[in-house]
Amino acid sequence: MHAFALDGTRTSYVGSGTVPGSLKDRWSLSEYGGHLRVATTSTHAGGTVVTVLAERAGRLVPAGHVGGLGAGEDLEAVRWFGDLAVVVTFRRTDPLFTVDLSDPARPRVLGELKAPGFSAYLHPLGGDLLLGLGEDATGQGTPLGAQAATFDLRNRGDVHRVAALRLGSRSILAAETDPRAVTYLPQDRVLLTSVDTWDTAVTRYVALKVGRDGSLSQTASWPGRPYGGAGSRVLPLGGGRVALVDDTVRVVRVGAAS
Repeated sequence: MHAFALDGTRTSYVGSGTVPGSLKDRWSLSEYGGHLRVATTSTHAGGTVVTVLAERAGRLVPAGHVGGLGAGEDLEAVRWFGDLAVVVTFRRTDPLFTVDLSDPARPRVLGELKAPGFSAYLHPLGGDLLLGLGEDATGQGTPLGAQAATFDLRNRGDVHRVAALRLGSRSILAAETDPRAVTYLPQDRVLLTSVDTWDTAVTRYVALKVGRDGSLSQTASWPGRPYGGAGSRVLPLGGGRVALVDDTVRVVRVGAAS
């Protein structure tokens, strides 16, 4: 890990450090209160590790860490909320961990929720609600298709899943690897994303209504490009309108559907 300081158009080197394992994506890192927090998967550490790094004398040195999250499982998603980290791992079921980072020297696991499938992308909804996009699965880990789910974070030590919505068998969400395929309209409480379906080789766009209680329902769907074409994007335009972008650009209104 390398840190740099930005001052206008000037950049200066601050220091470097190391963490065990490997990063999954850009969501694996967060800076808060002068500390760099990093979530990595490490086979030597027995699962996922959350490490807090501090800048000291030209180096990034570990201030604290907590490991062993999802032993033998892959890191699927991370989201940071100030002094709270939400970490998802997966092999057969979806352990969703909450990690307290209020004391950088002593990170600790607050709670663990196990549910079928996994979330590969996490999106905050406000009001202590979190939405996960990923896949449903059997108890043995066999994928069953794309899924959206909501989680209640009010009790950090006892997180529970509020709702889950299957989005079709033999399907996968582009959001698992590309968050630009997701748009959330907070004023309408509508999330839009693309769903790729293997058997029909077609992508479709869906609008999901998120209730204030965390309930989920699909309110609209639009056909998209053939599966495997250009990357899908959903761009907010204001006034309840969004642009669906792939091989073409279409503008649709979601306000009425919300």
